[in-house]
Amino acid sequence: IHAGVVSTDTSLAFSVAIVMLSFWEAMHHPEKPIWKYLIFVGFGLGLLAKGPIIFILTLPPIFVWSLISKSFKKIFKTFPIFLGILIIVLIAIPWYYLAEQKTPGFIDYFIVGEHFSRFFDSSWSGDKYGFPKQQPLGIIWIFLLVFALPWIQMIIGKLWKNKATFFTNKWTLFLSAWLIWTPLFFTVSKSLIHPYILPVLIPIALLVVHFWKETKQKTVLITISLIVPIATIIVYSFALISNNIEKHANSDKYFIQNSCKEDIQIYHYNTKSYSSQFYSKGKVKSIKVTELEKELLSKTPFYLIVSKRNLKKVVPSNNVTLKLINSNAKKNLYRAN
Repeated sequence: IHAGVVSTDTSLAFSVAIVMLSFWEAMHHPEKPIWKYLIFVGFGLGLLAKGPIIFILTLPPIFVWSLISKSFKKIFKTFPIFLGILIIVLIAIPWYYLAEQKTPGFIDYFIVGEHFSRFFDSSWSGDKYGFPKQQPLGIIWIFLLVFALPWIQMIIGKLWKNKATFFTNKWTLFLSAWLIWTPLFFTVSKSLIHPYILPVLIPIALLVVHFWKETKQKTVLITISLIVPIATIIVYSFALISNNIEKHANSDKYFIQNSCKEDIQIYHYNTKSYSSQFYSKGKVKSIKVTELEKELLSKTPFYLIVSKRNLKKVVPSNNVTLKLINSNAKKNLYRAN
């Protein structure tokens, strides 16, 4: 899914992978110096992708693994800390500086707001580009068990079976620390979405490879893992053939591309959607009932996108001046005046 989504979460997962795998390679293959520098490149890219969260998701599992494996002192002998900090600064700081110059207040919003306010307050009202995500505590573990099915279940079983040697096998210990830390960190947050598990999909894959030779039910696992993507392709193909994509799509793309032909204002009742903002090139604006009444009285033409669950709040009192011109399973598109 997220290979085809414009999301910084995939870039963050890539950066986390660079950091973690570079750390492992540098610690175990000191004859290849590229790894001890590449880890800092990963930190720099992570700062560009999604900010200081790159340190939060990588340093704790590295620290825990180093303590348990008694490799902590080796870290300072292996990695050029001061040169590494310089590499991070050269990669990330110029962009932060330019972003702050272009949009004053950006650093406060991005560092304090997006990293601390969002994490501790799911009703944070300062989000400029998204919406509050109210989730039950611990939902991250459900995301992990569902979206990594059946591989995470296989790994849990294998780790339990090999629990006697868990702390002596440095590779599985390292991958397990990497895997466990991210969902553990987000357990106490109510403001999260399922892509937050993306950074741990790589240790899951590497653990599957590690245990693959001793796995007996390979065919069953592969079959289960293929059910969801194959079913998705079938459903999508059926929707494409029957021309129902526009009707069931969770997007305002088709409203804006197919029906908003005139160059007039587009409004989205209540909170505007990501898709309406994107496909209207930022032209769409949110509107409340009181503001809508004023716009209707002004007799200025405009389009209005309304979720069907909000129709009773908007349409009954304005059905004379609002003309329905398009509709899908979730929303209606009206033209006013």
